[in-house]
Amino acid sequence: MESARRIVQHPLFGLVIGAGACWVGAYCYVLYRLDRLPSNHPKQVQKLLRSARNPMVVACVGDSITHGTGSADWVGMLRARLQAICPDYVVVNAGINGQHAYNIFHRIDEVIACKPQWVCLMVGTNDWKGIFNPVWGEAGVIPHNLPQVPTEQWYVSNMRATIQRLLDSDQALQVAVLELPPMGEDLLSRANRLVDHANQVLSDLVADFSESKRVTLVATNKALKEHISSRAGSPCGTLPVPFESCFDIMGKAYAKYFLLMQSWDTIGRSYGYHVLCDGIHLNDTGGQVVVSCLMELLSRTDAKTK
Repeated sequence: MESARRIVQHPLFGLVIGAGACWVGAYCYVLYRLDRLPSNHPKQVQKLLRSARNPMVVACVGDSITHGTGSADWVGMLRARLQAICPDYVVVNAGINGQHAYNIFHRIDEVIACKPQWVCLMVGTNDWKGIFNPVWGEAGVIPHNLPQVPTEQWYVSNMRATIQRLLDSDQALQVAVLELPPMGEDLLSRANRLVDHANQVLSDLVADFSESKRVTLVATNKALKEHISSRAGSPCGTLPVPFESCFDIMGKAYAKYFLLMQSWDTIGRSYGYHVLCDGIHLNDTGGQVVVSCLMELLSRTDAKTK
């Protein structure tokens, strides 16, 4: 008891307790910001559509890269661009942090309920990340209610089922399958060779639906890599952090954004990235590249129907 009293009465005790409380508070605040539902999530849009007249609905479906709380909100950027052209556009953000192709398939009906004209799928980074490193794959099974660890065959099966379900839901619905972004910015790394393979898998899958003429592959990876290559050697603060170290810097990136209020571009530059902020997620520049790819697709298809 005497020792405990001395510890409590020590002049540094209050400082230690205060610092600990601040750290816990900051940690909880970051988690709260990360886990918030995105603006215009499916349930919100379903209510909105009850009073909307002739809306043009574009639904963006994916994981944390689409969710946009732990990275640039490219869906919000797309919404702003489209609504500047026509206020009747409704852009749904159906991204949920950490999800795999399996999770997407099992909740795609909430997206269909929004009655979209277009569904944009950027799905698979978590699957291929788990294939790249089986330890990461195992770690995601319980938190994301997966019945197994990710494999290429399982990924293809879930993506195929998701696309088919979308096509069956509405004969006019169009599906845009976005290539997966780089994992890290060393474009010759083992991680990005795997991403190249993943995007070839997506290309082959889209080709299987060619007869429908309603499934389009969007070359977002190509555009992001072109942006990286065009700025090779430009001052970026440091060499790109290897993809294998992404989890070492992810939490720091979140703290810089939510607590220090740095931009995703500034955070990305501090780790040597041009289009990413932490080796996985897009920064604002990367988000704009993705949006430009989609705007080109949507404007091209709109022109065909006029």
